[in-house]
Amino acid sequence: MKKLLLLSLLSFPFLVLAQSSAFLGVHSSHVSKKKAQFLGFENRYGNYITTVIPKTAADKAGLAVFDYITGFNDIPFKKGDTMTDRLHQLEPGEKVKINFVRKGKERSRKVSIGQQGDGEKRTLSSEEDPFLGVSPVHKKLPLNVNGVIVALVDCTTASALGLMDGDIITTIDKTPMYDWHDLRVAINNREVGDNIAITYFRNGQVNKVQRPILSLAASKKCEEEAEVVEEIEMEMEDVTAAEAAEMKEAKGIDMPIVNNLEIEQLNVFPNPTNGLFELRFNLPEEGPTSIRVFNSIGVEVYRNQLGRFSGDFRDRVDIGNQIKGIYFIEIRQAQQSISKKLILQ
Repeated sequence: MKKLLLLSLLSFPFLVLAQSSAFLGVHSSHVSKKKAQFLGFENRYGNYITTVIPKTAADKAGLAVFDYITGFNDIPFKKGDTMTDRLHQLEPGEKVKINFVRKGKERSRKVSIGQQGDGEKRTLSSEEDPFLGVSPVHKKLPLNVNGVIVALVDCTTASALGLMDGDIITTIDKTPMYDWHDLRVAINNREVGDNIAITYFRNGQVNKVQRPILSLAASKKCEEEAEVVEEIEMEMEDVTAAEAAEMKEAKGIDMPIVNNLEIEQLNVFPNPTNGLFELRFNLPEEGPTSIRVFNSIGVEVYRNQLGRFSGDFRDRVDIGNQIKGIYFIEIRQAQQSISKKLILQ
């Protein structure tokens, strides 16, 4: 009995210590020497923030994902010196100067250290999480190009952005993507419905696109709806000179009628259940390419600047709830172009 009482008394201080140990409120990772050089971090022993827990000391101080913590109180981290070790030397409520790098600039913030148990836990299910819709491709990157080579998942934010298999994502929201881990962090720290801005490399050209990010559940729903397609009669015709003149005069849209662009397999696949149609074609020649789609009243419902492009193209065009009607499709490559009138009924 005495031994049991002694053990209980000895355990109590450690229990109190564990409950009140210093807590900053971030998840972080170390970076390799090569990654540190790529990101411009002089100190390779810092901590790259991957999550900021809401309502913690870090959150209140304004620290953010992809900030790189280099030290406390102007004392940099060194080899074998961890942020956890530094935190164990502090008490909850103690004021600390956090040194970090954000977007290439050295910064610092005064932080009142919190304690274990602080913060707001994430309650979303995986179905409600943001979902870009890409998977990694393990291939060698082209010379002088850094990023993540991806394969596309259909019916996702990525497909709506016009990404294609083999594209190299170089930045997300202007943050450089060095590896797949960075890409996952960038996606996981977004909110569903937020605009996500992506820079990617394709066929020697850098392209920029942005769009609200969908959840995994929304992507799955899109796949289910795509399987149930109402039958729609479709006709595709050349744009007449009269129609082009009306578009120019009434709507200010310059739509060429000389169809001199060599294009193959131009087709459209409408899906009235989700207000989308899928545009597909193949361009055998390479050149700066752009696509525009207008509805019958001259409102631009789709635009895509592809940079220098050749090969197969496939993307979904969001035209709202009323898919039936007349649409004008214009595809330009260098000095050549093609214009088509699409009738869905």
